[in-house]
Amino acid sequence: MQEIPVALQGYYFAITLALGAVVGVLFDFYRTCRYFRRPRRSWGFFFDLLFFLVVTLVVYTGLLLANWGEVRIYVFVGLTLGFLLYLLVFSRSFLRLFRFLLRCLFRVLEGVGRIVRSVAIFFAGRAMIPARPFLKLGRWAVRKLAKGRASLRQAGGKALKRAKKALNIFPGKKS
Repeated sequence: MQEIPVALQGYYFAITLALGAVVGVLFDFYRTCRYFRRPRRSWGFFFDLLFFLVVTLVVYTGLLLANWGEVRIYVFVGLTLGFLLYLLVFSRSFLRLFRFLLRCLFRVLEGVGRIVRSVAIFFAGRAMIPARPFLKLGRWAVRKLAKGRASLRQAGGKALKRAKKALNIFPGKKS
């Protein structure tokens, strides 16, 4: 194992402090997202796992770029201290910022959804203009069939009663 100069170790330690703070920012963003969109328990596990995979990827990439992926004790100390310092100093501000940004995003998405819905209704109404005669014809046919079905039921019921009387199919029952 080769010796690393103290100044370089200090640089690596500062990088791990910054990575710990980045993990804190990601954690607060994740907390804010869960605050607005509360997932079911079954999905909660999946999102937690996804969060930890993202954090692992960020820390791994940061360490790989900073000190070629060498993991020493100061890496764990720096990550922990960076995360704790972030939580104590900056967490409230970032939570407010994330809540504000997500509220704005949801309002914008609601507005876009209303516009898209209005445009879709407009074009659907215009697309139905050529089909209106066929719709009227279909309604007329359904009404005629319903009337015909009712009269068929009546006629069929009368014919069945006459046949029962004539043939006396069910001798124990009165027709």
